[in-house]
Amino acid sequence: MLVLAAAVMPVAAEAQAPAPQAPVAVLDRARPGYAARGLRAGAFLIRPRIDLGVETTDNVFATERNEVDDVVYGARTQVDVDSQWSRHGLRLSAGTGTVKYQDVSSEDRTNYNVSADGRLDVRRDAYVGVRASYEDYKEARTAIDSRSTALEPTTIKVGRAAAYGAFTLNRVRLLGSVERVDLEAKDVPVAGGGVLVQSTRDRKETYGTLRAEYALSPDTRLFAAAIANERKYDRRPATPAADRDSTGQTYLVGASTSLTRGVSGEA
Repeated sequence: MLVLAAAVMPVAAEAQAPAPQAPVAVLDRARPGYAARGLRAGAFLIRPRIDLGVETTDNVFATERNEVDDVVYGARTQVDVDSQWSRHGLRLSAGTGTVKYQDVSSEDRTNYNVSADGRLDVRRDAYVGVRASYEDYKEARTAIDSRSTALEPTTIKVGRAAAYGAFTLNRVRLLGSVERVDLEAKDVPVAGGGVLVQSTRDRKETYGTLRAEYALSPDTRLFAAAIANERKYDRRPATPAADRDSTGQTYLVGASTSLTRGVSGEA
């Protein structure tokens, strides 16, 4: 608003000028000569991918003493299906990640993920969309909630659903999103018998974001943003002091700019 007050006439004269386009980071630029061509299926492009790897670790269980070393083999597969329409967009994805230990087979695991993202182009400078995803994975031994007494990694299931949108008018751009996350942790057996109860971690999280940007130039934008979150645990606490439910808000103002063609920053 300070810019508008200080330069009413120039802004009015530029009211019909197209909004400057933000630069694209080096790693985000298209590389037609190196990108996989994919498989055409009507109006869709299918991109399958597989990554293979091997590594060594000197502490499989992430413990402070009695460390165990091993060789780890990994394979990750991913299939993305993208629409090739001139307007609107649809992406479907599915993948797996398998980890095999040469000696400690109890740590072997296979993770799964599926997702869908649909975008509706309301007009050239405005769109709305929805996305949903589901993950089923084994928690890493280095995770803060992992316990060394557990005989196997904890299984985590995460479902996500979100709605988002953006609208641009001249130099002003508005972006918003709302996301709901549902996390469930499975109990695991522990050394000496019994189980480690993990259901106390089950929770639902909600996030909301609203951001407004004003383009001073193709390289520089002023912005203001408000971010809110809420966490609610499924199990009621035994005492009020043990209540872990929470809400939070974050408010930001600043500027984003490109320092050079390959370096950008935000303050």
